[in-house]
Amino acid sequence: MGYGLRSAWDNATERALDEALQAACALDIPVVGIFGPTNPVRNGPFRARDRAAIFPTDCYPCYKRTCPSAKCMNAVEAGVVAGLVQEILGNNG
Repeated sequence: MGYGLRSAWDNATERALDEALQAACALDIPVVGIFGPTNPVRNGPFRARDRAAIFPTDCYPCYKRTCPSAKCMNAVEAGVVAGLVQEILGNNG
């Protein structure tokens, strides 16, 4: 993909994910937000039952839209996210 198209795709994907999290909160659906370069304290979710999966790196939080290394996103651990989902659904066993 050319730079312009890739950039548009990234922006659309990011926007869709943000809007999905916000819509779920508005509809009172429990959420697990997966955060890379942003801080959930600033960006939500804000309800006590919701969870935020963060995997801090030495540059966290940077709030950059693009990053050549994407260390924070590469640090995401599926098992941790799955555990948070089980936690909010009440399936701790």
